[in-house]
Amino acid sequence: MTDLRRGAPSCRKWRFIAHTGNTPVSAVDLGDLDEVVIADWLHAERMDDDTWWIQIGDKVFDVILKLDGTVKTMVERSDD
Repeated sequence: MTDLRRGAPSCRKWRFIAHTGNTPVSAVDLGDLDEVVIADWLHAERMDDDTWWIQIGDKVFDVILKLDGTVKTMVERSDD
């Protein structure tokens, strides 16, 4: 199972690719991934070593990575 906790090897394996005109802009594995924001429709943020807060559109997800390897998720609508 993928370990997404801060400092875990898999948290350091990420990439970012965007394009400005015909020129690609990218970054790969530049430290622990902590937050991703794209306009007002995607926001993912590490709140703690084992907890992520993720907003996609009007849905909010709390994702908790448990020590036994299971994942607990809670979903709600955003008030925004």
